[in-house]
Amino acid sequence: MLMVEYDYDTDIKVQRKEAMEEGIQQGIEKNTLDSIKKVMNSLHVTAERAMEILEIPRNDYQNYLRKLRK
Repeated sequence: MLMVEYDYDTDIKVQRKEAMEEGIQQGIEKNTLDSIKKVMNSLHVTAERAMEILEIPRNDYQNYLRKLRK
């Protein structure tokens, strides 16, 4: 039989940390999407050009393009 000690307080701390990190990441993505839209509208450029202007890493382009289409 396998016996594992469960520490409720540690589990809660880990869950809170993970939730906070996820919330921060979502906030960063929302802010980035808002910035892309503002650059697009202000400068009348494509999403790709807006991301280039904002110096967003190329490997993130597809993720943001997908979210912009929603």
